[in-house]
Amino acid sequence: MNTRKNKNHKLKLLILSRIGLPCPCCGEVMDENPNHSNMATVEHIIPLDHGGTNDPSNIDIICLSCNRARNSVKQHFDNRYRRVPSEYWQCSLRNSLIYIIDRFYKEYHIIFLIARFGKLN
Repeated sequence: MNTRKNKNHKLKLLILSRIGLPCPCCGEVMDENPNHSNMATVEHIIPLDHGGTNDPSNIDIICLSCNRARNSVKQHFDNRYRRVPSEYWQCSLRNSLIYIIDRFYKEYHIIFLIARFGKLN
């Protein structure tokens, strides 16, 4: 198996291993159905154009809705020529770190919450 096929196969196995488990961002159970808003997707913890890599340590599996919301945060601040701190990207993938997000990264997380849930919690 060539390197690219091997990486794609490993990612597919990683995604499949997370089906039925909670999304680390929102806690919703991830689904394998491509038409489902909670479909499990590959997400770069730190976006590639913000210095992230394709290294497995920079990849996580989250639901499609959270993936899109994280992209909305990135786009919102990129459009304003501002860079989202890499610490926010790391913390935002762990619902258990909400106390850190609320204290240090609320400005970014508000955009996420609006994009993900349509309102503030």
